[in-house]
Amino acid sequence: MSNDIKYKRLSNLAVLLEENPLAYYWMGFLMADGHFDKSKRIKFVLSQKDEHQVMRLASFVGFTGKIQRHKYYAGFSCQNVDIVPKLCAKFGIVSNKTEHPCKLDFAEDDLFLAAFIGFIDGDGCIKKVYKRKDAGIIIKCHRSWLPVLSYFNKRIQQISKTTCNSNVIVNNAGYASINWTRGLLIRWLKSQSIRMKLPVLERKWNLIDLSLTSRQDVGEQRRIKIAELLQKGFSYKDIARQIGITYSGVYMPQYRRRKGVL
Repeated sequence: MSNDIKYKRLSNLAVLLEENPLAYYWMGFLMADGHFDKSKRIKFVLSQKDEHQVMRLASFVGFTGKIQRHKYYAGFSCQNVDIVPKLCAKFGIVSNKTEHPCKLDFAEDDLFLAAFIGFIDGDGCIKKVYKRKDAGIIIKCHRSWLPVLSYFNKRIQQISKTTCNSNVIVNNAGYASINWTRGLLIRWLKSQSIRMKLPVLERKWNLIDLSLTSRQDVGEQRRIKIAELLQKGFSYKDIARQIGITYSGVYMPQYRRRKGVL
């Protein structure tokens, strides 16, 4: 019996090719924290504290083999010479993906979001912002990922209709890095993970409190509402009456510059 036949019987990797948020979440996680070797095998290993996440992926792909458990980590591997090359072609994955970025630019918005949230679970850090109640998100990758992280940064803001002043940079240690501290954007990301019922790492996402609202958030939500109404052709006076602020409050320069732009 060949290794491929043996491993095919242990899993159904074809589910990772499906066009749904759950499949894309796991592919985002694997793009960040999985290993694709040249023998058409996927290996997924996490620290022992995240063993439950290993079990979730194993259940999703129908893995029936033995989970490898160690004092410090848990994981499994499965092989399929038909499916793994298709996954690699679809997502631009090579064996040395640390220095060769994958791709998500082909995915529609919800699928992109699901994959990005999985990518955060694999390669991102969520932690409380210094002297604030809300949380921030940091992603660090090899510097070759700079254009891809820049694309992620731009597209997330476009989909969420939320601006964020943080740029993607190569930090002093030589890593490409995103550092988001914009509470409105971060809470929006968590709300999307809930809406799509993604099996996120609770130890990370539980740090994000959806009940928090800052003055900056209120201003951003107002800006979005005004931009939407301007795009629909409402006058400044009509908008002022609808949202309950003065005419001068609607006619501020930052709103005029964004007329018709969400």
